Amino acid sequence: YLIEFLQEVNKHWNVVLFTASYREYAERVLNKFEKNSQLIQNILTRENCTRHKELFIKDYRIIANKVSKDDIIMIDNKVISFGYNMHQGIPILPFYDDMGDTELRDILPFLLKLAKKGVVIKDVLKERYNYNRFPKINHGRKL
Repeated sequence: YLIEFLQEVNKHWNVVLFTASYREYAERVLNKFEKNSQLIQNILTRENCTRHKELFIKDYRIIANKVSKDDIIMIDNKVISFGYNMHQGIPILPFYDDMGDTELRDILPFLLKLAKKGVVIKDVLKERYNYNRFPKINHGRKL
């Protein structure tokens, strides 16, 4: 189902594989399901993360000059991964080779809703996931 999910999502967004792991891991994952396809436009890895204590956080500011931060959505099984950009993350359950996993299929209608013109992604995610309850991670720089 991953290929179909990526094909549908690609109609509305540029898809980037962003992992807090090393590039070699990301490339192995990518090679498993996408041989010569254009479904993933870029790979960002641990080297592109910001370190906060012992954690690696995926910080959107590294691409802020190329894409409006307001148009970015992160889907991740670790909420801390989008801790600096809390209102732009969609939490999902982790995937462990369970062919019965439906997380991506279940989230697709919501992603399509977010793709509609006039939708303020940040506001919809903030309301849906009640992100105001979490403290914002501050790393000493203006966010």
